[in-house]
Amino acid sequence: MTASRGVVFAGVALAWCCQAFAGPSFQAADMITLVRMRAAYLPLPDVSKTTTSDLGSLWRLPVRAPLTPDAIRTPGDPRPYRYGVHQGTDFYGVDAGEPVYPVGTGFVIRADVDYTRMTPLYRRAILTRCQAVGATPGEYGVAADPRHGDILDKLRGRQVWLYHGDTEAGLPVLSVYAHLSGVEPLVLGEYVGPDRQIGAVGNTGTSEEGTDGGAHLHMEVYVGERYWSLRTPEELGHVPRAARRRELREATLRALGWSPAGE
Repeated sequence: MTASRGVVFAGVALAWCCQAFAGPSFQAADMITLVRMRAAYLPLPDVSKTTTSDLGSLWRLPVRAPLTPDAIRTPGDPRPYRYGVHQGTDFYGVDAGEPVYPVGTGFVIRADVDYTRMTPLYRRAILTRCQAVGATPGEYGVAADPRHGDILDKLRGRQVWLYHGDTEAGLPVLSVYAHLSGVEPLVLGEYVGPDRQIGAVGNTGTSEEGTDGGAHLHMEVYVGERYWSLRTPEELGHVPRAARRRELREATLRALGWSPAGE
């Protein structure tokens, strides 16, 4: 087992952020290979037809607190502070420490059990680097930074990653849970169901880390290296009109198993 910068993997140490694009599937390649062998003996959701725009109907919300569409932020939103694009769903309206659960049955392929907080000075330095390159190194389609590596990964704070199976094309389907205040005592390669708590809502990696503010869950779903989003390619990185924004938020929640009260 190898620990690096608070990140714990099993198997061969990974060559972090030294490729043209070090996306989630590359970063966790060794662990995915290991758990695929176990997946033959333990049931996983059928993600064979999962795409970057269609999750299917097997998913559950990662928090149990009541939610409304207004309380989330969707994949594809612009992130001007880092000159990038939001690759996940933010769940606000939940308290710090609120339990976080898997969106579906899977295997643990990363657990940040030894997380070390970035200093405010270093956080400013990597955001200055984002400004210099006009993008966030490490996000989809953007090379890791030669000096700072995968900046997006650093800004996610404490994380847990799960592997849920492969598509028909052999692409791994992953979920990422970020900004966590804590991680449960997970074992790498552990098989977890949707009722197994994996962490707690927090604000790690954000500008409010170390304070009582800004707590939320940031959750991403990947099919291979590409993140799931209900937006059209033309909408990515742009602020939609109010009606379209409401539509996207509700559709995103519904894709994760939500339905309005009384429906």
